[in-house]
Amino acid sequence: MLYIITLIQRRYVLNKSLYFFFLTVLISCVSLEDIHTATPNLSQIPDGVYEGNFTRAPVTAEVKVTMASGRITLVELLKHTTLLGKNAEVLIDQIVQQQSLDLDAVSGATHSSKVILKAVETALDSRGRNN
Repeated sequence: MLYIITLIQRRYVLNKSLYFFFLTVLISCVSLEDIHTATPNLSQIPDGVYEGNFTRAPVTAEVKVTMASGRITLVELLKHTTLLGKNAEVLIDQIVQQQSLDLDAVSGATHSSKVILKAVETALDSRGRNN
């Protein structure tokens, strides 16, 4: 898909709104149904700092999650590559407040929401293997 986007950028001179229209159509073709997240048993995760990442083109997220006493104490968004999903970054604070990954996607930023949540799940599932 990134190849197609680059091709559109290079081969055609498009005005900005037309470019984003085509980009939105391409992104909507990517299935988000197969991105499932589940909150792991936090009480079973040792204290520490865990890193995780997840990519579903064109969105990428890299996170660092700090655990203490069976609780998520901090989630840092190290990298979030997105086109239209910047609003999904509010999920970082909600994860800490709710102590859960079972959160609704941010309206208008569903793709980024799912990628960020999956990156946090990956970090927690890694149990520090990335450190």
